[in-house]
Amino acid sequence: MKKQLLISIATIITLIPLSGASSIIEQGEFIHTASLDLLVEEGRPAPNISLQTTTGEHIRLSDFKGQKVVVNFWASWCPPCREEMQAFENYFSSNKQNARLMSVNMTNAEKTVNDVQAFLKRNELTFPVLLDNQGKTGEAYQILTLPTSLFIDSGGIIQKKWIGPLDEETIHSILANMN
Repeated sequence: MKKQLLISIATIITLIPLSGASSIIEQGEFIHTASLDLLVEEGRPAPNISLQTTTGEHIRLSDFKGQKVVVNFWASWCPPCREEMQAFENYFSSNKQNARLMSVNMTNAEKTVNDVQAFLKRNELTFPVLLDNQGKTGEAYQILTLPTSLFIDSGGIIQKKWIGPLDEETIHSILANMN
């Protein structure tokens, strides 16, 4: 009887992480696994992101409260991702007052972080790139396809989820129609 009770307790403790009762630590911030059960879709609040950039700076989505933000998930080996990078560079280098870009590299899917840095240098990209080393941010945002971009309004609500590459005109059009 005592053995069965111990087995039951051990089973419950083992299953707790699967139930969302524990937390995942991503770059010093807690992302509760319970939040992974929430739908990340248009009309819902965007989960906070807290990641380090390629230069070591720590950036959070909450740093841009009150501003429009585009969160873009990508990888350097992904042809459609590479295709849209110049559009992001062009738009955000001249429209910083209109919106912010959180460029999230799915670093866990890269061969090395050096590939990311070489890609940025080769393409002369100047915007900060956040490194999702463990893939927890991509998981929290339910990213299944690269590239994927989320357009978040100044109130922190996801207004548009775009799967596939973006061009500068589309970025401008979506942001112009958001508050």
